[in-house]
Amino acid sequence: GVQTCALPISALLRERAVELVVHFSGNAYVGESMVRPEDYYQNITVSTVAILRAMQRAKVSKLIFSSSCATFGSPTTFPITETTPQRPTNPYGQAKLQSDMLKHQYDAQVKMLEAEAQRNITMTTQSVQQQLAQQTMALEQSYKQQTMALDLAKQQRTMAVTQQAAQMSAQAQHYQLQLDMQKNLMSAYGGIYGKGTKTDTKDTST
Repeated sequence: GVQTCALPISALLRERAVELVVHFSGNAYVGESMVRPEDYYQNITVSTVAILRAMQRAKVSKLIFSSSCATFGSPTTFPITETTPQRPTNPYGQAKLQSDMLKHQYDAQVKMLEAEAQRNITMTTQSVQQQLAQQTMALEQSYKQQTMALDLAKQQRTMAVTQQAAQMSAQAQHYQLQLDMQKNLMSAYGGIYGKGTKTDTKDTST
């Protein structure tokens, strides 16, 4: 029989890093199921619930399940296909059909959980992208502001240097003008920058 305690099975699935469960266990005698139906429901249906619960706890989503043609009972048409009505006529077929139904429900639940997880991932990704876009815009704005401030500072410094240069040029011209005036005055009075006035002397010796 299959161990019906889900916790040890789920721990084993996690420990071995199981990705796929192949479920072939269970009794398989139609006649015996008529005599001991409780054993078949326990070892097939209940055990399938246990393995599905363990898989859910261990986050294992892939299952290969061994079904039985006994789930179709006494079909009226042949060959038997997936669309043939399932009408079991004994406990074995009924237990197998119940397990089939459980597996389909588990598949639907797994798909729903996977879809929800994908939606959460998409929402998280979109949220992160939006945050990154906002941060990028803020950084670009800060960069533009810093660049504008730097350009303004350069312009102001250039203007200050230009103004200082103009002031220095004006002062130099002023000093040059004063120097020229001083030279002219000194030249007029026979200073070192001009020619001195010569005094004629007569020879008085006879």
